[in-house]
This record gives sequence, C-alpha cells and structure tokens, in this order.
Amino acid sequence: MAPACILEYAESATVDVIVMATNGRTGTEREIIGSVTESVVRKASVPVVVVNTGSDLSCEKNNRPVQ
Repeated sequence: MAPACILEYAESATVDVIVMATNGRTGTEREIIGSVTESVVRKASVPVVVVNTGSDLSCEKNNRPVQ
C-alpha cells in the first residue's frame, strides 16, 4: 500500500517534512480512487505539505497579470 511505503521511508530516512501533490478530487471520485495524500497527512509523524496540482497555477487572470 502506497501510504505505508511513504510513511515507512519517511521514518527510516528521518525526513523533516513530506511534500505531496494532490489533484483536489472530491466526492464520489475521491471515494472510489481513495486518497494516498490524505492517509499520509493523517498518519505522518512529521509535517506534510500538500500542493494542489489540480488548479490553474498561472500568474495571469483574464489575460492580465494578477495584482
């Protein structure tokens, strides 16, 4: 199981923080697929930083720079 492998590695390598990406799925889609990131966040003994890769990360909105 992926969460267990991630947590085991973090413990054996004595990491200070875990950084993970998420697509931001919700509802039925998340229930069917499950959430490795959520499991790691709940069980990790070190801080977990979650980066949402499912959103538009561009610095422009409506063809204008965001201020």
